[in-house]
Amino acid sequence: MVQIVEKASEERLISQLEQITHKQRNKPK
Repeated sequence: MVQIVEKASEERLISQLEQITHKQRNKPK
């Protein structure tokens, strides 16, 4: 049970980081 929750939270954090990096990458320099 706990492992599943931890994995879900990890995936959520990873997706958030990916979204942030995509936004920064798409920003015009």
